[in-house]
Amino acid sequence: MTLPFTLSSRDLPKPCIFVATLGSQPQIVTLALDELLARGHPLTETIIIHLAPRGPQYHHALQKLTTIFTNDSYQGTAMRFRMLPILIGRHPIADLYNEAALDAASYGIHQLIQQLKELGAVIHLCATGGRRLLGMLAISAAMQYFDQHDRIWHLYSSDTERAVTHQGARLHRTPESEIALLRVPLAIHGPARQIEPAPPIATLPAEEYERCRSVIDRLSLRQRDVLRAIADGLEIQEIAARLSITVATVHQHKSAIFSECRNCWGSMPEHVKLYWVRDRFAPFFSAYP
Repeated sequence: MTLPFTLSSRDLPKPCIFVATLGSQPQIVTLALDELLARGHPLTETIIIHLAPRGPQYHHALQKLTTIFTNDSYQGTAMRFRMLPILIGRHPIADLYNEAALDAASYGIHQLIQQLKELGAVIHLCATGGRRLLGMLAISAAMQYFDQHDRIWHLYSSDTERAVTHQGARLHRTPESEIALLRVPLAIHGPARQIEPAPPIATLPAEEYERCRSVIDRLSLRQRDVLRAIADGLEIQEIAARLSITVATVHQHKSAIFSECRNCWGSMPEHVKLYWVRDRFAPFFSAYP
């Protein structure tokens, strides 16, 4: 995964950067940022790490933040705003659902933190928002690259506060707000080492990727197992043996898979359906295991 923007010393005239993970709650970003600015930290840029929107709540969160950071400004303060989506190849991923997605997220976050530190930036990281695993990956990168000038923060909100700010209903602190920005202790382990680039991942044409992904999303877990076995080149008897199910059950799952493939591709050759499916999905599972 490569960063969707270029970092250079010219980009960071005052390299004090706020980095935050995001899910469906944009107020986590703004409340933490407000607290840091109120404490006098000279932040000049905000970078949001996020997965692809999985529904209207995630779209709403991204749109809220995009609207707030206008013309490189935040609440009257000069503030550059950039977003870092997690990608596999060129494709945004909506969840950390397998090792390929996890590796892509880990590499992308490490790459961001490493490059910011190479530019001499001081980083304030808030990993409270979004998937817990996304925050863990961000903290893991911080532990590897942060020095004594950097900070990890956790935004605490009471149950009452979460109810009144839910999904950005209130984005900024009021006198009644029950929040606290807590500094997370960070053990410094010496100079950061450079990580090896993630192994290259073969990419599929976007249309082919979307069709394969659409079929998989509509299958049950057992049907997905059968589909993987087909993609591995197994015949019906071999699939039954691998999955410890009957041949009749394999045929039932296979029929469901064929039906979803017809829905996505429109047609498939009747006399070689099994091999046609294998040829579609073998490259997909190779690129996105």
